[in-house]
Amino acid sequence: MRRLVFALVLIALAVGLGILLRFNHGNIAILWPPYRLDISVNLAMVLLLAAFVIGHFTIRAIVTTSNLPTVVREYRIRRTREQAIRALGESVVAFYEGRFGRAERLAELARQAPELDAAACLVAARAAHRMREAERRDTWLDALSDEGRHQLAHQVTRAEFLLDDRKSDEALEALELARQVGGRHVHQMRLSLRAHEQDENWPALLRVLTQLEKRHALPEEVIQGLRARAWRGRLRAAQHSPDQLRLLLKEGARELERPELADATVDALMNSEGDKLAAQLIERVLADQYRPGLVLRYAELREPAARDRLRVAEGWLQAQGEEPALLECLGRLCLAEGLWGKAEDFLQRAQKRNAGPGALLALAQVYEKVGRSFDAAQLYKRIATGQ
Repeated sequence: MRRLVFALVLIALAVGLGILLRFNHGNIAILWPPYRLDISVNLAMVLLLAAFVIGHFTIRAIVTTSNLPTVVREYRIRRTREQAIRALGESVVAFYEGRFGRAERLAELARQAPELDAAACLVAARAAHRMREAERRDTWLDALSDEGRHQLAHQVTRAEFLLDDRKSDEALEALELARQVGGRHVHQMRLSLRAHEQDENWPALLRVLTQLEKRHALPEEVIQGLRARAWRGRLRAAQHSPDQLRLLLKEGARELERPELADATVDALMNSEGDKLAAQLIERVLADQYRPGLVLRYAELREPAARDRLRVAEGWLQAQGEEPALLECLGRLCLAEGLWGKAEDFLQRAQKRNAGPGALLALAQVYEKVGRSFDAAQLYKRIATGQ
């Protein structure tokens, strides 16, 4: 529709101009002594229009010719940028396809465009790292570090590589530089978590883990698993120092009484001669949840007296029924108190419910105490042969 209107306007102008020229009888005289040139107005208008058109196109041709080097240069730059963008896209795809050599080669081509240099260096460095080419990887990172505005990406990527190389101290230094450049982000905190785990720096790991938990940055089961591992590590480090262990119990009382950590806490207390505290802990945990491992450890304690523990264990028996571990615990406590008959009864009942070899050993000891050497020898033989 627009073209039709434009054509009609041109036709109308042409018709109007034709009519105007038809009735225009004027002349123009051009004097250049001793010459005189007379031409009609119509011819003068045509000549002026032709001169204008010729001049316009001549000037345009001159300008275009003079700008030709610039146009060619811009075209080459544009073509190089397009090729670099395409190479970078294909490099990223190749990286995620696992074709790391191709990804590195394409990333090198992408560096032809200056604005893509940092991204290309990152992709190439990660590809070289996956191929375990540490020297080439570091070369790519050094190329990236030349640009100050990409220091955050450089340091975070470097920290990841160092963690994979098990160089946690250097990784933490890189993360500290990243924090100074661009603040502290969730990904950096996850990397710090890995570094502290490699260093077995459990207090620092727990601090970072608390921050990540507040931000909901890790699944709950992962957080609980790491927290349990950290507390077990702290217990192992403090188990031979009663003072340190006492401070640790005071600091993490709620954590250490959780069922998944109670076993490790009891072991640490037993190794540091804190049997009375271990007994109290076992009693508190078993009041909420029955755990066979803790029941058996209860029989191994040196304090409180076996008679007192026997009274507590009998209460558990009434609450839990004839659990194998509980019967074995009662039998071993009766053995410690010299109650041979009751010990034999409990241990035999534990055996009927498929208790472990500990019950057999305790029963053999009972037989030795009462002079039944042959029966004791038979039980020792069963233990030795695994029957």
